[in-house]
Amino acid sequence: MQKQEKIIEMFNQIAPTYDKANRILSFGADVVWRKKACQRVMSLYLKKDLKIADIACGTGDMIEIWQESALKMEK
Repeated sequence: MQKQEKIIEMFNQIAPTYDKANRILSFGADVVWRKKACQRVMSLYLKKDLKIADIACGTGDMIEIWQESALKMEK
């Protein structure tokens, strides 16, 4: 097996449990920095028509936080 194939296989094996493991190993710090990053961007661009593209988003954790923030802004 070539090196690239080994890397792909490794990522495929850890993908199903990555978010849970990240949350546990970081003691939830991953959620905190995502929320802070989102709040920072929202505060910088609050008065503009903000469109966000989460490119190469991995497991999609960040987009959930963007959605929560957008819903809060609509209220």
